[in-house]
Amino acid sequence: MTKPIRQSIDGRDASNTLRTVSAVDALYAELRHQLLHEDGFPAGKPVKESVVANQYAISRNTVRAALLRLSTDGLLVHRTNFGWAVPEFSQSNWLTVSDFRTAIESEAARIAVERKYGPAPTVSLCLDALTSAGDDLTWEQRLTLDLDFHSALVESSHSPYLIENYRKVRDLNQLLLRQQRTWGMQYDRDVWLMSHVVLKDALQQTDPDAAARAVRDHIHGAFHLRARTHSSGAAPTTTEQV
Repeated sequence: MTKPIRQSIDGRDASNTLRTVSAVDALYAELRHQLLHEDGFPAGKPVKESVVANQYAISRNTVRAALLRLSTDGLLVHRTNFGWAVPEFSQSNWLTVSDFRTAIESEAARIAVERKYGPAPTVSLCLDALTSAGDDLTWEQRLTLDLDFHSALVESSHSPYLIENYRKVRDLNQLLLRQQRTWGMQYDRDVWLMSHVVLKDALQQTDPDAAARAVRDHIHGAFHLRARTHSSGAAPTTTEQV
């Protein structure tokens, strides 16, 4: 059965607004959405070009180009005599992603304070969403809210370079956390919210180094808690921040 692409090949999105988009762009966006928001591609299992081409009734050259872009983002890997696959994240991958996040988010916070930009408007919007969210949020909803907040924090730097590079880091972090569902299985909503209020407050202060340090402490604390949770095989008993 042929599957429709969310953003169709003819360049029309769901609202029928015409815009220029190539077949590769449309397939890339569709597969990226599936990797980050659905479970259609299990980690370590092959992603076959022929299967994707048949599903969407497009050429294998188009599929190959889209898969190559996903591999450039780190969302797929290519192995000799195996083909494309979703990477299986290890403890060292967690540390690498955490280090990338720390570098970008802490620098974004430092710039926002040093240049007196303060928090971007989207920071408050994300906090409002976190505040109004009920206790019955799904795991996916909690993850999205948290990721959106940290993206907004980076936007506070007004640096196109940091913002663009953080998109890739966010995608890797999201894929990693989808594979490790122990994140946030048990959480204290008030603690979770307050940990992000602290970050917003740091962006409103006058000490750039203190703002960067607050971000580093937040991310490092989450990493070490996640590492302990993973090694014990149990769900955390307190909040994990992403």
